[in-house]
Order: sequence, then C-alpha cells, then structure tokens
Amino acid sequence: MKEAHNETFNIGAEEVYTVNELLREVCKAMGVEVRVEYLEGRNEVRHAFCSHSKIKEILGYETKYSLNEGLKNMSEWAWRIGGRRSKKFENIEIFKNIPKSWLEQSED
Repeated sequence: MKEAHNETFNIGAEEVYTVNELLREVCKAMGVEVRVEYLEGRNEVRHAFCSHSKIKEILGYETKYSLNEGLKNMSEWAWRIGGRRSKKFENIEIFKNIPKSWLEQSED
C-alpha cells in the first residue's frame, strides 16, 4: 500500500494502564500470584500511550482484542511453549546504563 510506505505506526492500547495495573492483569491471565519487587527508578519516560489515528486513517485498522483478550491469548501461547531462561546479555551497546537487575537475572 503506497500510503503506508516508509511510515511508522504506533501499535498498543489506546486505553491508559499503569505498570502496576498491567502487572495485575498479566498475572491474572497467567494464573499466578502477583509479586512485586520495586527496584531503583530509571531515567525513562514516565507516561506514554499510543494513538491509533494514523493506522486507522491509512490502513483502516480497528482494534480486534481488548487487553484482557490479548493477554489471555498470550498466556495460552506461553503455557503451550513453556518457560525459557534469558540468555546472558552479550555484545550489546547499552551496558552503560543497563539496570543491575537485568544483569543479575541473565546470569547462570
């Protein structure tokens, strides 16, 4: 489609969710207990959301799934393929400010 060539489209929920709300919904979908360990804050965007106006206008996109439906589908897929341990972070360019917790989680 010519109108979409070299364009960037935001895909995400149009409804705003906090990280804590998303955590609760993911845990509910996965059927696991909510456990939270708050770590030191990072210098990142504090509030972000998507607008689908551009993708609706150019591609005629309409949301097909609610957050809970999408999480349900994701959890069914994740349980089907099983858990995997993250590989150790190597050969990446962002070690300067990488969160300490990411390094600890990827060690074996």
